Amino acid sequence: MISLNFIFPKTDQRVLKKYKSSDKIYQIKESLLNTSLPLNIDKNTIDYIRFFSMGKELDDSKPLSSYPLPDPSHPMPIHVHLLYLQTERITPMCCDSCNIV
Repeated sequence: MISLNFIFPKTDQRVLKKYKSSDKIYQIKESLLNTSLPLNIDKNTIDYIRFFSMGKELDDSKPLSSYPLPDPSHPMPIHVHLLYLQTERITPMCCDSCNIV
């Protein structure tokens, strides 16, 4: 089992979970979404999740064992990048005919 320390943006809450080394990254994402997100994150608004560790994005199709552990005695840090559904215009436009979302 490998301990992972999930670090989320805009919160001090972290999630610490253990996974098998054979678990694929997409399975870990699904598990995280279904069980333990920080309280200020609504899973219904998340469109996509990206994991980064040691400066690299983790590929969904690869198992956890394909990434080196910095120190097996400590949890592997995983930075979680969340992309949200865009339901309204975010950027103010210069006029009413501009429709950039």
